[in-house]
Amino acid sequence: MQKIIKTYKEGLGKSLNEVNQLLEKKGMDDSGIKNYCDEILSLSCENIAKKWLAGRKYLRTLFVREAFASFYPEKNIKISIYTDTIVNILDDLLDEEINSEEKKLYILELLRVFSLYNYEHPSKEVQTYLGNYLNKLISLAIVEDHYKNLIDGEDEIKKIVSYSIKVLDCRSMDIDIFNEMAILYNYNNYNSIEEEKIKKIGRMFRAVNIMKKDIEDLDYDKETGQESMVSKIKDRGKIDFYKYVLAVSDYYLNEADKIRTMKLADAAYEVPVNNFYNMIGRDKNKIIELVKRRCCL
Repeated sequence: MQKIIKTYKEGLGKSLNEVNQLLEKKGMDDSGIKNYCDEILSLSCENIAKKWLAGRKYLRTLFVREAFASFYPEKNIKISIYTDTIVNILDDLLDEEINSEEKKLYILELLRVFSLYNYEHPSKEVQTYLGNYLNKLISLAIVEDHYKNLIDGEDEIKKIVSYSIKVLDCRSMDIDIFNEMAILYNYNNYNSIEEEKIKKIGRMFRAVNIMKKDIEDLDYDKETGQESMVSKIKDRGKIDFYKYVLAVSDYYLNEADKIRTMKLADAAYEVPVNNFYNMIGRDKNKIIELVKRRCCL
């Protein structure tokens, strides 16, 4: 985490230099303007970094880097971090109730990071990945609302689990581009079949990871008036919440095990597959711990 935060903050210097040069060209280079520029952009950068450190926002780059381990392409980490930041900001602008001052910081940071993203000269492949990724985010929002409505009118736990898995299958696509970039920049002997296995088990991890985050956020969501799929199901009290989360997390762990036991074309592909599998188990155990702590047994 610390390395990612450090890399992210290093981009601030480049942003300030570029903005100050533009101000100088316009004859607006007095110390007051420069100091304000430094202050406001430092605040917008720190606003995001603090959310990562506090666990309020998750870094998909961090998860993929952990899964790929020594096979992760560190030299291309910046473009992954900037993509993560853009998605985090859009998520908060859509879902959080924020005041005008914080909204200004978000928009400034979005513009700053998008500029840095383009300075990295993303390849045509990455540009295509991003276009597909944004379409996935659009479909995610539509499909999630549909299945949430189905869950609202359902009392049978098997159907609720099934609908929940469909929601998580959609939400978990938000990790795709980070796996795609790691594969693109790292593997010389590209294999589309093996890529799909990595992406598939990566989504399974992300699905369990999202459920864990939603359980961690139950109190926060209640305080802020937000409602996740998990909070809706728990608050209804019509089903055994522990059995529900266990059924969902078990489903993904079992499906991931099927991929883990497949023969892979290269040992290098085994590393992210095995690590994602272990990360699913770790988050499942954390889910059980969280639910037990909330006295749902």
